[in-house]
Amino acid sequence: MDYLYKEIQQLIDNDNSVLEFIQSTVLDGLWYWDLEKQENQYFSTRFWATIGYKAENIKDKKALWEQSIYPEDLDSARRKIAVHIAYANTPFMQTIRFRHKNGYTVWLKCYGKVLLNHTGQPSRLIGSCVNITKEKRLEKLLLETNRAAKVGAWEIDLATNQLYWDDITKEIHEVPKDFEPDLATGINFYKPGRSQAVITQCVNEAIEKGTPWDEELKLITQTGREIWVRAIGHTEFYEGTCLRVYGVFQDIDQQRSNEIKLRQLNILEAKSKEMEQFAYIASHDLREPLTTMKGYLALLYEEFADKMPLDAKHIIEFSLERAERMDQLIHGLLDYSRLSKIKEVRLVDANKIVADVIADLSVTVIKNEVTFDVKPLPTLAAYPLEFKLLFQNLISNAIKFSKKGTPPVIKIWCKKVQRGWEFFLQDNGIGIEESEQERIFYIFQRLHKQGYEGTGIGLANCKKIVELHNGEIKVTSKMEEGSTFSFTILTAD
Repeated sequence: MDYLYKEIQQLIDNDNSVLEFIQSTVLDGLWYWDLEKQENQYFSTRFWATIGYKAENIKDKKALWEQSIYPEDLDSARRKIAVHIAYANTPFMQTIRFRHKNGYTVWLKCYGKVLLNHTGQPSRLIGSCVNITKEKRLEKLLLETNRAAKVGAWEIDLATNQLYWDDITKEIHEVPKDFEPDLATGINFYKPGRSQAVITQCVNEAIEKGTPWDEELKLITQTGREIWVRAIGHTEFYEGTCLRVYGVFQDIDQQRSNEIKLRQLNILEAKSKEMEQFAYIASHDLREPLTTMKGYLALLYEEFADKMPLDAKHIIEFSLERAERMDQLIHGLLDYSRLSKIKEVRLVDANKIVADVIADLSVTVIKNEVTFDVKPLPTLAAYPLEFKLLFQNLISNAIKFSKKGTPPVIKIWCKKVQRGWEFFLQDNGIGIEESEQERIFYIFQRLHKQGYEGTGIGLANCKKIVELHNGEIKVTSKMEEGSTFSFTILTAD
């Protein structure tokens, strides 16, 4: 083959078109520097075209190519070239990022070789470039996709017993980028017990038999977090010996969490249906004899009230009142159970909701001379009927528990919080003892039994509605100064 090598050298020497062909088809750039006169540097036309320029229009080529390189890559290239010139046996090869004339990044893989003069001193530097921008963009896209999916790669080199983790695998383990794992360390990251035993068995069987694995296990990161991961492993054998074990590693903690939440939601929905059905049957069965009892008491009272002793008359009146109250409690229990049913979230205008509630309570509002101060409220994602019932209960309570002789003043406003809104409803009523401020949200809890009607279910309903919206409700209050109820609605994105 020596004669062919000599022929191509002669062709290059005698025919410029041959060199031009090589430059234009094989390489994406050719460069040739005079190390004795640093200002003399040659770059091929294709090199300049690769980064967006026409060679004939460039006045200071050295300044332009230096300005086009990312500063950190330029510093690194200069150091590597200096080492190559000083030690010719050390190859020069580096991927360098250039800024294209139009602003985007061009990745060039650059190779260089120092040429010595007749005295053995470095005289010239010849080099070439290959445009790998497309590959780099695909590599970056794959990395970003894997990072979004939390998928990393790993490899065990059994010849050296070294374990390699890529950056994403290190991120999942929450270790620094310069962390150097080994096989024992990698296994010890798995949670002691089943997870550690399973991964140990998988690795051993892979090395001995070439058995692949795909397991979902628990991992304890370097910061102490316990997470679910998916570990997939494969092997490479040569002449019966396992050379390496490699695979992918994925953080599936959020996925597992979502699966658990979905199972819990399904269980909750099933229990909610059971509870609603039970409450309906119980309410129906309870109300039927209660209705009969009320009817007979009312008939007895109408027919014989004027003939019976005064004490007996009072007993029947009291019994009718208690029967009516029991009927209200049963009806309230049924309403409470229905709030557990899973419903559809929709966008609702809180301003309209409050306005509708005030309109519905207009008779009570006018009778009690209620004044409202409602600040602008948002449109948000909520359960419409339940959201309205929430405001209806709170506004009704604010009116009901007003101070004698003092017209109620109700203020409503809100503020934006993470993933939703916090609403406030303030009144100037009788207030709530501090020791009772948590108890009022539990079913059938009535604090003011004398002079105030009610079932003790309204605020329990409010609590259930707020929890349906992933929020919480609380109250701050001072006796004789009023109360401020606040609740969060966190179903918004």
